[in-house]
Amino acid sequence: MGGRCRLAEACMAHGLPYEDQHIAAADCEASALLMILYLKTMRGRGVATFADLAALRSYKFTKSFGNDPLGRFPELGPCDPSKLKSRHGALVSEESLVASQKPLHAGRGRDAGLRAYWDTLCDAVSDLDLEEGELVALAARRFEFGLSDEQVRAVHAKVYMSVLAEYAEDWVITAEEKESLRRLHECLRKAGWAPGD
Repeated sequence: MGGRCRLAEACMAHGLPYEDQHIAAADCEASALLMILYLKTMRGRGVATFADLAALRSYKFTKSFGNDPLGRFPELGPCDPSKLKSRHGALVSEESLVASQKPLHAGRGRDAGLRAYWDTLCDAVSDLDLEEGELVALAARRFEFGLSDEQVRAVHAKVYMSVLAEYAEDWVITAEEKESLRRLHECLRKAGWAPGD
């Protein structure tokens, strides 16, 4: 179905209507239309299960299936939503990411470029592994909005600090969190800059 891309780009590639305004209802409708198209294409290719899909080629999301969605919290029991963690391993709460994005929601122009770069970067580093296509997408986003080195460093710093703040919330940085921070730092460096460089 093509390379990894943003929702607006996928809709455009398949001639589907979509206005990129980050409105939940519009995003859901566009995603549903794409899903119908993708399911039809998958059926035509004989893909009926995730195993069939994974057999076609290596996909990042299928590597996450072995991750423990709760992290290392056996004492939680089955339903403590305040402690749920992402399957991808970055382990960042939605609240900390939303809080760190607030300045990027205002206005258009430069802020829209920073927001677009932020979204692309967060998506790329969410599994703590950067692939070549993701580096290309980041460079394209930076070029598209004419972002300076200083702006890119600021976005990278905000991403790193939001994860660090989330980990430090309980006044403890575990060995697992330390390793995630190391891998995130490595991803940010690979993408052009990491705090401390």
